[in-house]
Amino acid sequence: MKSDIIQPFYGMGVSKMPELPCSHCGQRMVVNIGEMHAPQSQPARLSGTAICRKCDKSTGFELQDNMIHYIEGKRIYGSIDSKVPTIAQAFFAEAELCSRSAAPNAVAAMCRASIEAMLNERGFRGNNLKHQIDLAVEKKALNQDESALANGSRLLANTAIHSGELISVSHIPSILAVTVVVLNKLVYSF
Repeated sequence: MKSDIIQPFYGMGVSKMPELPCSHCGQRMVVNIGEMHAPQSQPARLSGTAICRKCDKSTGFELQDNMIHYIEGKRIYGSIDSKVPTIAQAFFAEAELCSRSAAPNAVAAMCRASIEAMLNERGFRGNNLKHQIDLAVEKKALNQDESALANGSRLLANTAIHSGELISVSHIPSILAVTVVVLNKLVYSF
């Protein structure tokens, strides 16, 4: 099988990616990597976490086709309300930890679990998550747009978990943002 080679930048004989800003303190970081090979049928993609030497915290990133197209932002997706039930908060906190490890499939699964836990806590119990979302719409706890977001989260997680398809790291902020919107809406729906 033929493969493409990612070679981000050569300087002084070392492969380097462009500088990454730390999402916590802003310190510029350079990540040194060797050559990376990927099947020609798929884009060559590298995702990972850089540890800042200044603040010792991690920043997730993704490199695809010789350029960085995702750098983890600091809470660019918003925050969940403190009134969100503890179980849903715990799942969301785990999703945030997964995001810092550049693990988008895990983020999708934990965000789905967070939404499902929130619906359960609010009394929307059904045969499956789709049924729970439909019940929340029926009781006007979610409108059509919020229902679409919740169902999108459900379908994305199903794809990640059951088909094993890799989700791009660049989708992490959107996945987290959708979850924040749905959880916060369900807090104040009663």
